[in-house]
Amino acid sequence: NPTGHAYGDWTVTTPATCSTKAVETRVCANDPTHTETREVGEVNPEAHVWGDWTVTTPATCVDKGSRTHTCTLCHANESEDIDIDPDAHDWDEWVVTKEPTETEQGEKTRVCKLNEDHTETVAIPSLAAVPVVTGIEDVSDKPSATWEPKDAPATLNGEPYTPGTEITEPGEYELIVTNLDKTTTVKFTVTKKTDDQPNTSDLPIAGIAVVALIASAAVVVIARKKRLA
Repeated sequence: NPTGHAYGDWTVTTPATCSTKAVETRVCANDPTHTETREVGEVNPEAHVWGDWTVTTPATCVDKGSRTHTCTLCHANESEDIDIDPDAHDWDEWVVTKEPTETEQGEKTRVCKLNEDHTETVAIPSLAAVPVVTGIEDVSDKPSATWEPKDAPATLNGEPYTPGTEITEPGEYELIVTNLDKTTTVKFTVTKKTDDQPNTSDLPIAGIAVVALIASAAVVVIARKKRLA
């Protein structure tokens, strides 16, 4: 019997909105695919479906802002204030108030255009010193370089170099020390000391004098032999 339903109680299946009434549904106990629906009540003018908020006036460090959202059903609008944002400044240009040097940081300050009592001051890094390299000569045997400032990175023929490392392999070298935007480049040659060639840099002053005296004595002996001949 198509009309012999046994419907249950009415149940709200769609709440009322700002543009439509509520909908109720009841289901047949004999066959749950048989249902009936009806509109009930009145439109609920407060039951909006709001879209996302859109900022219409940004808040600043001195004034509140505002934002608005729109109902997707009836297109009603709703607005509300946005609290003052203490970080929303309108900054003027930076002004250097203290020039940096190689030993001291400087300072620069900027002022908010909305309220001149709002200022910001930051440090300016100290100027980079030109690296000063020591321990390297144009031509030398087993040199080791050091420099100031000590924490400046360096490369030797394109490879990282640690200060104080002895360079023993003969050849042409280029040492580059970089301190921020300042660079010092040193080119030098490492030679191999022969066994019969004393390294005078390793001898005390007395030893150097003996080597020089022996060399001059040899010259005198050779000269005397030539005169006798």
